[in-house]
Amino acid sequence: MKKACAVVLSILLMLCLTNVAFASGLETSCVDMALAEAAQIAYLDLEDASAEMREEILAAREEIIFSTDWVADGYTAHVEDQDGNIIRTLPAFSEVFPDWDLPVSETTYQADIEMDFNAFQDMDAIAASSGWESVGFHAYYLEAPGSTNTEPFTEMFVDPERIGNELKTYATSLSYSTSCNIGYTDMADGTSIAHATRLACGEACTVSGVRMKIIGIRASTYSTPGWAGLQIDSRGKIIHV
Repeated sequence: MKKACAVVLSILLMLCLTNVAFASGLETSCVDMALAEAAQIAYLDLEDASAEMREEILAAREEIIFSTDWVADGYTAHVEDQDGNIIRTLPAFSEVFPDWDLPVSETTYQADIEMDFNAFQDMDAIAASSGWESVGFHAYYLEAPGSTNTEPFTEMFVDPERIGNELKTYATSLSYSTSCNIGYTDMADGTSIAHATRLACGEACTVSGVRMKIIGIRASTYSTPGWAGLQIDSRGKIIHV
């Protein structure tokens, strides 16, 4: 079924269709079909599954997890518009996926993070400012779909004493893509912190409660892959690792 959708989309692209709304709608339909197929496997019992089936179940769960809005327990997160108005609050992961494990990606940052923490805490140059500070990324290619295999486009050190503990990330421009997904990961152990899907240009995923961590920030799309301008705002100084 997934292959059939891919073939249809390829044909449409080769014919150079100019009706973007139609193409986007078809892509969304294929994504929904793939998720419906994954759901048939994801909710099977892991304990009774064979080793091979267990891998299929976990892969299906990851596909569903990264198509859904959520925030890890212990943090808060929401989606806001360009004026700072909250559009929706992300539900706790444990509420959306009871008995499922948070996604964890491979990382080798642990040793570097410990050294960075000590260095950052000794630096007078990172005294907190009173307002928001921003860092922009103007040429990042959004791939589809998002998963733990999606590489962070940047990592930020967050020190609550000097920087604050709130980050928000959003697209300032989208070429071809009609929306993007934004996710946050604790780079010390690879554990996902929050994930928001299908954000329009200018809509931000804001996460609070991060402290003394290096946060990896990921972006992807369920729309047509393409280039994006991305921006990160933080209350106080942002330290780009």
